[in-house]
Amino acid sequence: MECKIVSGGRFRIDGGAMFGVVPKSLWERQIPADDRNRVRLSCRALLLESVDGKDKILVDTGAGTKWSAKLADIYGVDRETPALVHSLAAHGLSTGDITEVLLTHLHFDHVGWNIDYTGSEPKPYFPNARYLAPQLDWDHFTKPEFAKDAPWVAENILPLEKMGILELIEDGHIVSDEIKAISTPGHT
Repeated sequence: MECKIVSGGRFRIDGGAMFGVVPKSLWERQIPADDRNRVRLSCRALLLESVDGKDKILVDTGAGTKWSAKLADIYGVDRETPALVHSLAAHGLSTGDITEVLLTHLHFDHVGWNIDYTGSEPKPYFPNARYLAPQLDWDHFTKPEFAKDAPWVAENILPLEKMGILELIEDGHIVSDEIKAISTPGHT
């Protein structure tokens, strides 16, 4: 498979939350914080293309543009630029060319381009793709106690299930001839 990096957008998050116990005096030398102590992060997705051109797998979809004004301000999200669409086009692809969307986990900055709300009805951004997501994350984020604090799941994941195009996968799932899923909960 050929691997390419594509952009899923940019956002900002609190530097202390990002770097944890590392003192600000150390991390700020490399990544300066803004006046609200936020650092800019890029959502990078991985585009995997099989040599025969049959499989075009997108790993994660970035932050998307469906942000309320309040959350866009908090997270410093550029809601106007369809970064992922432009990034795919730079590789000669459209959203219709993607055959699978493999979600590593269900955080907001990994699932934002799953659903397109620009028409009268929500539809998948990648209309010809099957969407794969970890069963463990589904089980976690759809519990009522977590779902209330994870509105991005209701916007970007639940519609896929209702459309019948979301497949929940377990450790060892065969994604394609070249890809096998390995469960590594968290940011790994």
